[in-house]
Amino acid sequence: MITAAAVATANRIPLLLLPGDVFATRQPDPVLQQIEQPYDLSISTNDAFKAVSKYWDRVNRPEQLMTACINAMRVLTDPAETGAVTIALPQDVQSEAYDFPDYFLQKRIHRIERTLPTEPMLSSAFELIMKVKSPSLFAVAEFVILKLRNN
Repeated sequence: MITAAAVATANRIPLLLLPGDVFATRQPDPVLQQIEQPYDLSISTNDAFKAVSKYWDRVNRPEQLMTACINAMRVLTDPAETGAVTIALPQDVQSEAYDFPDYFLQKRIHRIERTLPTEPMLSSAFELIMKVKSPSLFAVAEFVILKLRNN
């Protein structure tokens, strides 16, 4: 999962990771996700995701999911900021119930702002197309893919 997160972040691919984590109460000790070291009991294997995630959070209370989810979606839907998003969920928190407010569960529309190409960008693309012997232009959804072939 660490490698997948690194690839997603490096290539700006939205990826949501929800790994289980050590118990928030720290009562079961040690557990699989725990790194056994004496100086910081809050460290777990999920801390390795921090370096390769655009957004990382450990949810220690169920109500923290509201903030974590909103921030996760902010990162996942921003083409310039997207990459791996990691929300570590401690095992005991996964089993807790919380009465989320209705407004939080309502449908949200995330508008993705795309920057328009500048005049110099269009000019250089046009010049490149004009230099090719047989240019092909393919339009796929919102993206324009230029396939330039020299025959």
